[in-house]
Amino acid sequence: MGQGLIISFLELLSMTLSQEDLLKLALNLQDPWYIKSIDLSIAEKRLDVHIDFTAGSRFECTLCKMPNNCIHDTKERVWRHLNYFQFKTYIHARLPRTKCQKCGSVRLIDVPWARRSAGFTLLMDSIILLFAQNMPVNAVAEIIGEHDTRIWRVLSHYIPESRSKEDHSDVKVVGVDETSCAKLQR
Repeated sequence: MGQGLIISFLELLSMTLSQEDLLKLALNLQDPWYIKSIDLSIAEKRLDVHIDFTAGSRFECTLCKMPNNCIHDTKERVWRHLNYFQFKTYIHARLPRTKCQKCGSVRLIDVPWARRSAGFTLLMDSIILLFAQNMPVNAVAEIIGEHDTRIWRVLSHYIPESRSKEDHSDVKVVGVDETSCAKLQR
């Protein structure tokens, strides 16, 4: 198991957690990442969490996996996270681009809370996938408060991977609804 990443519900109840600690657990933040600030707007029903990294931090190259690379520059990024108490939550961070000592590439690093080039955190991706298994995409979009095209992008990322793991080798017979075929419903 991950060193200290899995916490039982009873352990969680017995701990006194600050809002920063709770968010660090939810986002899987570890050194050098920390929560710089949390801004709450009651009027906008919005929570903005600002994440940063410790000055002087070094990161792994995302291309060749060479560790201990210096930061070339940073890019501001924002991800939509799960709502906290009906407040839309956004994660803001400066993402370092490293210049690799080995392969020479300059690339954005991968972060523990989101997949590359995604507009949602991994937890938000998870809830979207759970909802989409049981309801139409438009309903998921309405519940989450995002446009349905953003939901479709998440599904388009995960569904092909999931389908590629399916094993249909035991299928012997496939049924076809001839009534629909006769009506040219394809």
